[in-house]
This record gives sequence, C-alpha cells and structure tokens, in this order.
Amino acid sequence: MSALRMRRGGIRVVAFAVAVAVALLIAPAKLPAAADYFDGYTDTLYNQGGGISSGGIDWVYPWGDGGFGQSAYIVDGAIGPVNNYLSFSPYAEFTLDSFAPLESIRSFTPQSNDNALYIYALVSFHGTPGQDSYGGLGLYNNGDEKFLIGQRYNSTTWGVETQNLNGAGMSSTVPLGDFTSTLLLARINQFDNLLTFWVNPDFGLPASDVTNTPAFTFDYGPGVDDLENVRLRGGNVGNGNKWQFDDINVTLDSPFAPEIPEPASVATVVLGSTAHALRRSRRCQ
Repeated sequence: MSALRMRRGGIRVVAFAVAVAVALLIAPAKLPAAADYFDGYTDTLYNQGGGISSGGIDWVYPWGDGGFGQSAYIVDGAIGPVNNYLSFSPYAEFTLDSFAPLESIRSFTPQSNDNALYIYALVSFHGTPGQDSYGGLGLYNNGDEKFLIGQRYNSTTWGVETQNLNGAGMSSTVPLGDFTSTLLLARINQFDNLLTFWVNPDFGLPASDVTNTPAFTFDYGPGVDDLENVRLRGGNVGNGNKWQFDDINVTLDSPFAPEIPEPASVATVVLGSTAHALRRSRRCQ
C-alpha cells in the first residue's frame, strides 16, 4: 500500500470521527413520549384510540369522557401555526352550551419522579373569560386534578392552576385572545416539585435562548404529583365559550432544539476521537 493511500485513509477516518463526535454532542437520543394529533379521527374524541408512543410512555386506553356529551368534537381544519409549529387537520373543538362541560380523558403510562416531564399542545379560546370560565389541559392522578394548564378560573391570561397541591398556581401576562392559536408548554420536575410554564415557545431554538424565557417557574409543594391521565377541559356549562385543541404531547424528550455545545466541549470530544482514529489508522499501516 502506498504512503499516499495510507494518508488518505487516515484523513477519511479522522473526518468520520469528527463528524460522529459532533453528531453525538448535538443529537441526543429520543426519550419516552406519547402524542396524539387526532389523525384519522371523525365525529367525536370518544373511544378514539390513535396516536403514537415510544420508549415507555404509552397511551393506555382510548379517549373517554366524564359523562354523556362531554367529549370534544372532531373538526376538519387546523388551528396553528405558532412559531413554525404546525397544526394539521383535524383538531378537537367543544362549545359550552347548556348541556355539559368539556371533559375528554385519555390515560397514559403513570409518571412519577421525573425531573423533566413535558406536556404541550396547541390551544385556542373563544368567548368571554369572566363567565365562570376555565379550561385547558388537566393533568390528573386518577380522578384527582393536580394541574390545569391553560385558563385559571375567570382569568384573562394563560397560566397554571394547582388546586389539589398547594394552590400556588400562577398566571402569565399573555392574554387568552379570541380564536388565537397558542402553544402551551409545562415542564414538571417531580424531584424538586417545580413547574415551569411557557406560552408560545419557539421549538426551533434551544431552551436557553432569550426568546424561550419562561413565563414563570413556581414550587407547587410536596404533595403527591404522580400523573396518569390528561384531560381536555372547559367550563362552565352554558357560558357559550369555545375551546379548540390539537397536538397533545406527554414526553420526557425536550421539544426544544438541542443546546449548542461550548467550543471547548466540542474540541475535547473531537480531539479525543481524532487521536483514537489516528491510532487505528497507524495500526492499519
């Protein structure tokens, strides 16, 4: 084998090692996740069992409800986008007439002791916030509501309620709007009892980007925070308000773009990989 060919082989090995090292730094492995985009659904959410799951968070049952007439209806259309996060047809919708509140329920693999459980969805509100109004994504332990991510009771802005923990819910400064597509994200740290809330984050950027500054973080106390079902909620009966939902996600995988590694970190991994590759190349000679 000529020296030229050996040098070229060494260069190719080094280039491959550099590419792998950088890829490992910026492309973390996928973590457990469950999502439901309502693909293929018709009529109402009741008894619909689609969606996707991976890695240990699974949808346990199809969609149910809190009683007759409390399931969201399926609508052919989309309610997004928000910061390039898209909604595709169909979506779920419910109008609060005089009959019943919205209470569509779906169970997932129980989650406890997670240091970063992400729940997010596209949500839209239409109506009058002050008429005994509330709604959004309810997170439950069996029948015990732990968090309501959306509209706190009679609030005019997006926020989080924790009525069965320490009551330390908070509101953001972002108004509900009227038929305004909104991306809501909560990150729950079940180790430290902390909840962080974003309104309209940009998943194309890292979480550390100033654009993705959270609306708030608060300590919800040491109560039981195990979670095992999500509910699309809206009330109260007869206020005429309308709620729309799409892209329900429960995941341990951060939806934000990967953090860009510090140059020193990249250099360390690259140099280590390069040295290893050179040693292998020399052995081949």
